[in-house]
Amino acid sequence: MKKLLIMTVMCLALGSVAPAMAAGDASAGKGKAQVCAACHGADGNSPSDMFPKLAGQGEAYLAKQLADFKSGARNNAVMAPMVANLSDQDIADLAAYYAGNKVAPGAVSEDLLNAGKTLYRAGNKETAVPACMACHGPNGAGVPAAKWPALSGQYSTYV
Repeated sequence: MKKLLIMTVMCLALGSVAPAMAAGDASAGKGKAQVCAACHGADGNSPSDMFPKLAGQGEAYLAKQLADFKSGARNNAVMAPMVANLSDQDIADLAAYYAGNKVAPGAVSEDLLNAGKTLYRAGNKETAVPACMACHGPNGAGVPAAKWPALSGQYSTYV
């Protein structure tokens, strides 16, 4: 019992020193997203498969990716200068804005859609590709608590 109490107190203490994510303001994020729109679209639905759709992604996931681009933990020659001057509040606002938007569905042939569903649900044993749904959820919405991104609606060339 004593060990349980000590462990509980330690966990609470560690949780209290964890960095808090700033609360994002989607309205402020919309204004800050004007620069992002050239590649990712005004609402986060990129017009080009060269760039990911940000609309509907988990807020914590988006904030982490932006912070990782800024710190260099995630390396991308295009994104690094775009995020270099963002504050923690800017990152939170952008994440809130894009997370609050709906991803636009893409157009695809029935054959390709069926092949994608099979790969998503069962993986591909021949190429050792695991089922995508194991991490990204049964409907492709991602797992926000684990910061795993949504794949639903994303361009196949980006994924």
